[in-house]
Amino acid sequence: MLKRNKKILIVDDEENVRDILGEILLAEGFKTDQAKNGSEAIKMLEKKKYDLVITDLMMPEKDGIEVLERAKNLYQDIVVLVLTGHGTLESAIKSLQLGANDYITKPFEVADILNRVYKALRTQELERENIRLQKQTEKDRDKLRKIVFELSILQRLSINFSYTFSINELYNLITESLSQVIKYDFCSILDLEKKSITIKADSYLNNDV
Repeated sequence: MLKRNKKILIVDDEENVRDILGEILLAEGFKTDQAKNGSEAIKMLEKKKYDLVITDLMMPEKDGIEVLERAKNLYQDIVVLVLTGHGTLESAIKSLQLGANDYITKPFEVADILNRVYKALRTQELERENIRLQKQTEKDRDKLRKIVFELSILQRLSINFSYTFSINELYNLITESLSQVIKYDFCSILDLEKKSITIKADSYLNNDV
């Protein structure tokens, strides 16, 4: 089910349009703010993140295209619906090319507006969930990789101690293990008892001095 606490910014130079849209969306449980022109809308977008913006296309100062561009630059997953009473094919194509999620002409029907808002927000939620799952999958994969690595080290140590107990092999195992955890140019191990130093360079070279 779609969460109703979505934040929506309504941008239109006609007060009655802003009020009508505000009442419609508030009745559905959404949180709304209003801007009377593009300049005001951009300032509000820079201070607060919205889930969806409904913006008129033709406005004084800054138009809906500028609002659209700024919104998309600020928030990658924001939904922008372009609303206009002077729609042309050219303006529709331009707004969609710039990332508008839908293009609505005035006069509009309440049911049509709500249908488009819900459709856009559901798509947004699915995309956000997909990104969250991808990040979680990557996190789980990294965690599993770490566990497998640690188990392989423990297994190799067990084999070394159980059968050969070779200190040189143990040194090699330590340096090889370190190379998979951190990046280094040179790694050295000082054996005080044997008075020797094991040096490994670029994770490949191994010398005893």
